[in-house]
Amino acid sequence: GGVVRTFHSLVAIVPGLMGLLLGLVFIALGSGGVKSFAGSMVGSLYERDDLRELRDAGFSIFYISINIGGFLCPLLTGILQDRMGFHYGFGAAAVGMAFGLLWYSRGRKNLPHTPAPNPLRPEEVQTAIAVGVLLVLVLGSVIASG
Repeated sequence: GGVVRTFHSLVAIVPGLMGLLLGLVFIALGSGGVKSFAGSMVGSLYERDDLRELRDAGFSIFYISINIGGFLCPLLTGILQDRMGFHYGFGAAAVGMAFGLLWYSRGRKNLPHTPAPNPLRPEEVQTAIAVGVLLVLVLGSVIASG
């Protein structure tokens, strides 16, 4: 009752706030999941003995690509947002992400199939879910209380 009413009134007062917070949560989850996964995937590309000497070069290419993208993409989206509008800036980011996903999906079949190095044990899954739900509830309470 009261929490839902407060939530709806907050969304009505500041319609962009919930979108912003949801976007930030997705960015945090995506960054945390993708960065660690991508780094281990780059390492698994060079597991064969004849490729081990190329591992340092592979990581250098990977990290310089990440850093160039991290430098240029905010500049590009900012310029587009400033000169053409908000939707063009974020549209360019969406097109770039779609291109990256398409590129990955096309080359995925050529990647080695290596299992996750340290998956959660079954008894740890419930704890991780409980911590996640607790964090969402705390964040929701902070937002609802103003």
